[in-house]
Amino acid sequence: MSLPNHHPSAEMLLNYSAGTALPGHALCVATHIEFCSACRAAHQRYNAAGGKLLEELSETSVKPKLKEQVLALLDQERPDAAARKPVKPAPGVPRALSSLVPEGFEKLKWQMISASARSSFLMDDEQGAKINLLKLKPGGSVAHHNHLGDEYTVIVKGSFSDEDGLYGPGDFLLRTAREQHSPIATRDSECICLTVQEAPLQFTGRLFRLLNPFLRRQYASA
Repeated sequence: MSLPNHHPSAEMLLNYSAGTALPGHALCVATHIEFCSACRAAHQRYNAAGGKLLEELSETSVKPKLKEQVLALLDQERPDAAARKPVKPAPGVPRALSSLVPEGFEKLKWQMISASARSSFLMDDEQGAKINLLKLKPGGSVAHHNHLGDEYTVIVKGSFSDEDGLYGPGDFLLRTAREQHSPIATRDSECICLTVQEAPLQFTGRLFRLLNPFLRRQYASA
C-alpha cells in the first residue's frame, strides 16, 4: 500500500500525541495514521520525546495522605471500564472508527444529500463540530460549495478529485473558511470520507443553495 500524499501538520500531530487535540481533530489524525507509516512513526517519536521529558523532571515530594488517595483512585475500576474495552473493527472500518461504526458502513443510517451523495452523522465534539461520514457513489459528486469554518477530511475508502488534485485512502485534507471546491469520486469504486465540519458548508449553485438554511439550523440547534 502506498503512503498517503496529504498529511496533518506537525502541530496537529504534536497536539494529538500530547493529548491536547480537539476530539474531532484527534479522530481524523488517528484515522490517518492507520494508513500512514510516516505519520505513525512521527507520532511514536513525539510520544518517546514526551516520555523522556517526564523522566527528566525533578522529583517533588507530596503529602503521604495525598499519595494514598491517588493510589486508591488508580486501584478503583471505573464503572464504564467494560464498555470501553477495545472493539474489533468491522471489515473495512479503521480501528479509530470502530466504536462509532461497530457494525460496518452499510449498517449506518445514511441521509441523502443528492442523487449520488449520502451522509451519516456520527457525533458532535465538545466544541460543536459535526463529525460525519460522507459516501459518494462511483463517479458521484458533492455540489460546488464553500465553507463557513474549517473542514477536516480523511479518505477512508476509494478516492475523489477536486479543483486541487486527486486524493486516495488515508489522505488528510483541511479546507479553511471560504475555500471552495466540488469533490468528485473516481469511477472505479464508491468513496467514503470522515469529515469534521466546524461550521456549515454553503452550497453556491442555484439549486443547492436552497439547502443552506437547513444546514445552518443543524449547527444552531447543537
